[in-house]
Amino acid sequence: RGGPAAPASGAAPADPTALPVVAPAATEGGKPAAAAPAGTAAGGAGDAAAGTRTKESRETGAVASDAYWYYLMSGGISYAFLIIAVQLLSRASELGTSFWVSYWADETLRFPLTTDATYFLNMYALIGCVGVLFITMRACFIAECRVRASYILHERLLRHVVRGPAAWFDDTPVGRILNRFAGDMEKVDEQLPPTISQLLGTLVSVVGSIIAIAITSNGILLIALVPLLFFYYRVQHWFRRSSTELQRVESVTRSPIFVAFDSTLDGLSSIRAYN
Repeated sequence: RGGPAAPASGAAPADPTALPVVAPAATEGGKPAAAAPAGTAAGGAGDAAAGTRTKESRETGAVASDAYWYYLMSGGISYAFLIIAVQLLSRASELGTSFWVSYWADETLRFPLTTDATYFLNMYALIGCVGVLFITMRACFIAECRVRASYILHERLLRHVVRGPAAWFDDTPVGRILNRFAGDMEKVDEQLPPTISQLLGTLVSVVGSIIAIAITSNGILLIALVPLLFFYYRVQHWFRRSSTELQRVESVTRSPIFVAFDSTLDGLSSIRAYN
């Protein structure tokens, strides 16, 4: 009496040193819930405190037409129409000089004694001066459009960066932001306007040449242009895809250089101390 109770027959005696076993909490369906990894609380508080940096992404495929439209709207749609109109008039003046010389030659052959060379020469010079005037106007309109677009795009980019949340600055390196203001804006300011101007000039020249060929040959030579247009379309399609992707890769790989440069400036005192 007063001693420990004897265990039931067939039952193993309890081990006093054994730790209590806690069964895992069951979820829906009776399956145990997965244990949270060490260093986390409430499903990932440790990751939030770590502040991981996001990887810089880039677009794929062809450039959307909205990007070009956004640039034209930033530069002013009125300037865009003026540039196109002046470009057409400039090309028309160039074709006008060619047709005027042809007309001059025909009149000289028909009336060699009564043809006034001074009149034809003055008209030729006048058409040439008008063409130079249109080219000058186009250059002025393009310069005004590119300055306006550069100012508006830079102002909008700066406003969005300044108004960005603090979490965005934690995830985005400073070098990536500098790359947007330095590398990308440099392309918008220096490379995009001349490229658009060259594209517009080439397009108007090609269309004008096709019209001149159609007039002089009564449309016979237009048949040979069909396979040529298809060939040039395939070539430019292949080149544009590869060139666009290379430009994107070059823009993305430039960000680590700015990051390293920014880190070097921050640790310049330490570098000088150990140099």
